Amino acid sequence: MKISVLETNMLTNGDLSLSQLESLGDVDFYNKLADSEIIRLCADSDIILCTKTVFHKELINSLPCLKLICVFATGYNNIDVAHAREKGIAVANAPAYSTQSVVQHVFSLILNLAGNTYKYIESTMCGDWIQSPTFSYFNIPITEIAGKTIGIVGYGAIGKGVAKVAEAFGMKVLVSSRTPKADCPYPQIDIDELLPLCDFLSLNCPLNEGTYRLINAQRLSRMKPTAYIINTARGPCVDERAVSEALYSGTIAGYGADVIEIEPMRPDSALYGAPNCILTPHIAWASIEARTRLMEISVNNIKGFIDGTPVNLVN
Repeated sequence: MKISVLETNMLTNGDLSLSQLESLGDVDFYNKLADSEIIRLCADSDIILCTKTVFHKELINSLPCLKLICVFATGYNNIDVAHAREKGIAVANAPAYSTQSVVQHVFSLILNLAGNTYKYIESTMCGDWIQSPTFSYFNIPITEIAGKTIGIVGYGAIGKGVAKVAEAFGMKVLVSSRTPKADCPYPQIDIDELLPLCDFLSLNCPLNEGTYRLINAQRLSRMKPTAYIINTARGPCVDERAVSEALYSGTIAGYGADVIEIEPMRPDSALYGAPNCILTPHIAWASIEARTRLMEISVNNIKGFIDGTPVNLVN
């Protein structure tokens, strides 16, 4: 089968071997391509691997040989899965490959916000400690997370991981999920009841119609002015303009996110330069360990499909 790999530079910057993919057969590697280039270069491809390329109805219709779209990700909202199904094209994802990495990043953001670590690092590197008359200065607030309440929206693999680590830190865990989870040992409550109780709110839900702008101005107004929001889900799960206004007004204490609505960030982003806002460039998934697992899962997805025993199909 002919295989095309799109956005290769989103899988490796030279630190991860592509030999496992190359061993699958006739494989072409590309970086980000425009739709017209995909249609021209991948017209004879049976299998296409991608990360963020949007496979909309028109693009799918323009690839007559396509049999499998394999997503280098757990989320697959960039694929018109229903239309792919209609065309007899399978779609496979890579579940749970990044769980440990994302959970680690959630707490990197939480700890930076609670301890204002990023501000102290900047202060130190600007020479403030050199000028300090005492061995220590703490003019920026520092807060312990032990004893604080964390609300977790979404109780999949990542949500469960966040809950486990939060419990180890001595936090009180509350969960809000679209459907009640029988295996959840924590109180499960509706999000509107959850918000006023949270010191930290961690979004670990998929992006869909029910979670689009889940956090909006009305819901922000229900939160404590000392509360922090962590978003490692998807940018559009929050109304970024409303979050920015809440940060400027002090409606919430801070926002930490690894995702924004339009990526890469644009200079007119509502969050760009907002106070008490930490943004990272969608890297929570990108540890070398996570990308190694991603490669292995994707290779097995293709092998299974070729062998007639497909795995991790989402349609």
